[in-house]
Amino acid sequence: MKKILASFRRLAALPMHVHALVFGAFFISGSLSMSIPYLSFRVAETGNASSLVTGIVLASSAFVWSIVGFWTGGLSDRFGRRTLILTAMALSAAAYAGLGFASSIPAFLLLNASVGFAKALFDPSWQALLAEVTKPEDKPLVFSFRYLASNAGFAIGPIVSFWFQSANPASVFFVTAGVYVAFGIVLAKVLPAPKIISTARTIATRNDSRLSTLASNRSLLVHVVAGAAIAFVFSQIQSTLPLHLNRIIPNAVALYSLLLSVRGIATITLQLFAPAVLTRAGSRRTLAFGALLYAVGFLLFALGGGTVAVLVAGAVCCAAGEAISVPAGIDLVDSLAGSENKGRFLGAAQLKYLGFFIGPVVGGWLLDGFGGAKGPGGTVALFVCAAAALGASLLYWFGVERVRVQKFGALVETL
Repeated sequence: MKKILASFRRLAALPMHVHALVFGAFFISGSLSMSIPYLSFRVAETGNASSLVTGIVLASSAFVWSIVGFWTGGLSDRFGRRTLILTAMALSAAAYAGLGFASSIPAFLLLNASVGFAKALFDPSWQALLAEVTKPEDKPLVFSFRYLASNAGFAIGPIVSFWFQSANPASVFFVTAGVYVAFGIVLAKVLPAPKIISTARTIATRNDSRLSTLASNRSLLVHVVAGAAIAFVFSQIQSTLPLHLNRIIPNAVALYSLLLSVRGIATITLQLFAPAVLTRAGSRRTLAFGALLYAVGFLLFALGGGTVAVLVAGAVCCAAGEAISVPAGIDLVDSLAGSENKGRFLGAAQLKYLGFFIGPVVGGWLLDGFGGAKGPGGTVALFVCAAAALGASLLYWFGVERVRVQKFGALVETL
């Protein structure tokens, strides 16, 4: 407890713009979990969308994010982190407000793709700026609290969303847009001007060098393939799972909100143990075990039917997998890259997010392909996810070279 209180005091002593970047993750994740997981219900309300079409709409954001994100790090070098962050805030607010008004499939598709484009602008700029304004000795503390704040937002968002959903399902998107507007104004006031935070780089990272890096490093290639499989699995929580629940139980929104909140709270709690697991087991074993936990979680989702206790247990298993896999993945790339190749390695690793695009599309196809609305398509899709997670676990265990824990081991002494 004393170490935790000391960590909060250290964080409180940091500059205001660091606070905004750290705790802004709470508002961004909270607003995201308020709206996007319920987009499948909004699309279904149009009455003319198959599960495959719904999956494509949901996946459009991830597709744009993964492809555009491959290049946006260079844009932030050229135009400045602050500029891209504020542009992303404005674009996100407009896109979420549009989703609140949307009533057709093309509108949902275009607006959700715009959300992905804004995220591609925002994520690398946010991470780079936070790294630039944080002293090296404070980085373990800052990055761990940022992840903690993000998970807290994911836990609280569905609870707030359910309250708004009961009044007007579209209102969650307007609230999300308002959060982005308010947070954008805060960032515009507290973020230092570009001339204070240097964003210029003397050497630009070439895209072809990223691809050659991916092809020449077996461990990185395995991480991208296995990471894409985990992204494929994780995406089903926001796409296939709610559609599956909507088919088998009458009050799916309430149960789905409960599962999201349980997952978020469990992730926050279990994250405190993640650094110790990573330090003791190393990134390879931690990633393999995290993927195995995903497999168990989705196996429970597939077998649980409408049994709340089994579904909650599945959510907790997925939360445990997420809690240990995220820091382990960061540590693995950091360990593989060394001090001079981080840009190329991080750029290449972005390709694993294509799994977030493939997942909803395949999930929707399976929902439609196995008996339609009354068939076992949802259960089949969840079994496929369990198998994909198991495959990712085996890939990590046998395909990744043993690397030394470098970054997150320090968190054991931090939290």
